[in-house]
Amino acid sequence: MRMSLKKFISLTIILALAVTLVTQMAILAADNDAGQSASTAKTTTFLVGGTETGTKDTNLTTITFPEGSPEGTVDAPYNNEDTDSDPQVLSATVSEPVAKIKNTHASTSYNVVLEITTWTNSVVDMEYYNLADDAANDIQTVTDELSNASGAARTVSTGISIAASSYKDLYLKLTLGSVAGKTGTSTLTVLGETS
Repeated sequence: MRMSLKKFISLTIILALAVTLVTQMAILAADNDAGQSASTAKTTTFLVGGTETGTKDTNLTTITFPEGSPEGTVDAPYNNEDTDSDPQVLSATVSEPVAKIKNTHASTSYNVVLEITTWTNSVVDMEYYNLADDAANDIQTVTDELSNASGAARTVSTGISIAASSYKDLYLKLTLGSVAGKTGTSTLTVLGETS
């Protein structure tokens, strides 16, 4: 009887050790695996420049929309390089953008991503954009939504690609809010992503 008890205790210890080793191996297997993730930021290789030969490779600092009536439409903005003497024109034959966007990367095409911050002072109800081919002269409408309602911030992946060292024409339009006698500001950022 004593021999059986001794064998029983030995067998119990061996089983306990085996369970411990299997558990430790399972824990080790879980501890030596790690999922991986990596991402790249959107590129900043786009240049937002003027519309003329002498200004299209010069970074703009400001796009200005002329004063308009509350709840009215403003579709003739101008940039600080070409000034108010050369505003955006919508036309079937002689259209001209407010700015040109250039992909400055030497070899990679990027899709355009437009990010806008919320317009201050509730001045803008909606902002719209149109990205057209470089030197297109028949742009009459600007209908793609850039802002959210009430001029709120938004990021738009346009799906429009610009080849390396090439340009697209940017057209903008606002529908003003109902406030009167106010000035508002917003920031437009142009980024790129691969398709």
